[in-house]
Amino acid sequence: MLAAEVGRRAYPTRPLAAAALGATALGLSASVAPVAVVALALLALGATAVWLLPRWSMPSVALAVYALIPLNNLPVPDTATTVSPSLLLAVFWMVRLWRDDTTVRRDQESRLLLGAIAATLGLLLVTSLNGAYLKTGLGWTLAFVVNALLTATALRVEIGRARTALVATWTVLAGSLGIYAVVEVLVLKANPVLQAAESVGGDNIEQIWAVYRATTTLGHPLENAAFFAIGATLALATAVRTGSRGYGLGSVCAIAGLAATGSRGPTAALLVGVVWVMLAQAGRVPRARIAALAVVLILSAGAALVVQLGRSGSAEADSSSQYRAVTAQQGIDTVRESPWLGVGAGASSVAKEEGGGSLAMLSYENGWLEAAVSNGVPFLVLLLGFFVAALVTAWRRRHVEAGAALAVAMIVMGNSNVLEGNRQGLIRFGFLLGLALTPAVRDRRTTSVSGSSVSGSSGTSYIRE
Repeated sequence: MLAAEVGRRAYPTRPLAAAALGATALGLSASVAPVAVVALALLALGATAVWLLPRWSMPSVALAVYALIPLNNLPVPDTATTVSPSLLLAVFWMVRLWRDDTTVRRDQESRLLLGAIAATLGLLLVTSLNGAYLKTGLGWTLAFVVNALLTATALRVEIGRARTALVATWTVLAGSLGIYAVVEVLVLKANPVLQAAESVGGDNIEQIWAVYRATTTLGHPLENAAFFAIGATLALATAVRTGSRGYGLGSVCAIAGLAATGSRGPTAALLVGVVWVMLAQAGRVPRARIAALAVVLILSAGAALVVQLGRSGSAEADSSSQYRAVTAQQGIDTVRESPWLGVGAGASSVAKEEGGGSLAMLSYENGWLEAAVSNGVPFLVLLLGFFVAALVTAWRRRHVEAGAALAVAMIVMGNSNVLEGNRQGLIRFGFLLGLALTPAVRDRRTTSVSGSSVSGSSGTSYIRE
């Protein structure tokens, strides 16, 4: 039996590791033999990391691997984007949780969370088997369950600096890539990273818009915009709570990167996140910080407006808006035809392409709609319920950073195909859900986001009473 315990009752995290490894095996079984051999070799290499990396650093490393390796643009098999390096790191991290005898309280929330994951997995397997795209369905199910659901559960279980390091890492990555995005747009008018990928047989991003839009290592401008909007929100919320100048600077750089993407939806989402922070922290932090946040709100809106003026009124922007309206109606019609089980897990774009038409090659650009098209209305309701429950939990437990960032992520999901278009990127949602669902108890072994390792100030534990 496992020895460590939080609270009076505890249960082992062995099921997390077993479920993660089982899901990985499921994904590999859908692969052809040569790809499976490569994946197993990566598993062997990654196993070494289980013993070498500090456990608390593994979520941060997984986030960095996702953000800095342009996997979708490299000449790799499709399986590599499912069984991705970031997913493998998440699996190794869960194995490490089991190996280190970590436990979590067996409270009602834990039972509900594990029950929701089991129900979701069962529903996704049914939709995969029911649809005409079994391999696609199994691959997407693997990526979603491990990257989003199991990662969220593991982060909630984790004791130590993992959450502190994750928020700090996201800030550094968003700030650094934000600077890169500004240089790419204003100076280079090109992306050397994706040009290098193209030179070895990969893909570059074709600039088909009225203005040049940043792509960095994350690929499509909407992927960049989602990462910057979430990172800026986390950094802003932490800066307001702790008074940290480092987080404040990181948020400014991330907002600059967001402006460089020329994306409308994620910019609006950031403004919602800022308002969330202002409401949650009103009367709890010095008024000067709230005033500074209001200034950031105005400046970020102004910067976004300047960039948007370059696109507004152009034929490209008008066609983009019209395309979204047309595809939204197509998606709704598809849901009406198959409302219960959809066309197959993760297969909305594949089914849309096979259906033909002038817009067949383009995705729905709406993650929530894609969820309904692929998996049916019951899955959409389950997914929305999961996110809303996490959002309410974050508000009640005063996890301001996580709540604001999760609200931003939910809006971003309605603006792009982040749910199906980038399987390794699903880990972002897992981390945010885990931060939002952090238990509201004090544990002396945890380290505060505002603790000495980040801001140098004495703060309360990130897991709050």
